[in-house]
Amino acid sequence: MQALRGRGVDVAVTLAPGLQHDILLEPAARDILRSLVEELQKDARR
Repeated sequence: MQALRGRGVDVAVTLAPGLQHDILLEPAARDILRSLVEELQKDARR
C-alpha cells in the first residue's frame, strides 16, 4: 500500500474480519465494487 501511495496512487483498504478468501459476493465487497464502478462511470462521462 505504501509503495502505491509513493507513486501517487490513491489507495483505500477495507478490512472485513471473519470472511473467507472468496469475498466477491459478500455485501462489503459488492458495496465497494459498486462505488468503484460509479466513479469510473463519472470519469468516463467527463
